[in-house]
Amino acid sequence: MRDLVAFTRGRIDALGLKTLEDVRACREPVVQLSPALRHHKTELQRFLFQRVYRHHRIMRQMEKATRFLQALFREFTAHPHLLPDEYQEWVRLAGLERGVCDYVAGMTDRYAQLEFKKLFEPFEPM
Repeated sequence: MRDLVAFTRGRIDALGLKTLEDVRACREPVVQLSPALRHHKTELQRFLFQRVYRHHRIMRQMEKATRFLQALFREFTAHPHLLPDEYQEWVRLAGLERGVCDYVAGMTDRYAQLEFKKLFEPFEPM
């Protein structure tokens, strides 16, 4: 944080910015990290994408989550009568896909898992 504040203060002085209008009229970014810290940030991002975010186990989970959410979306759009009453009303107002999308988007992970079980596991209680 210190680097960002210190480097930005220097940029404000170097660019001769005195007013809010000066900042708005500036054609280049004013708030920046120093070049050295920007380099370290870029290296960290590269490492995280290669070793963490794109790790095969993470990618596998992302694919499973995608299929899981798609299945919920398909089932509720095919059978909107399975939605809670308030979302059936929202479907009438906003449209089928928008209403189902809003319903699924508002679910916690645990609630989505429970809904999935209710919809797709044959001996799961309703």
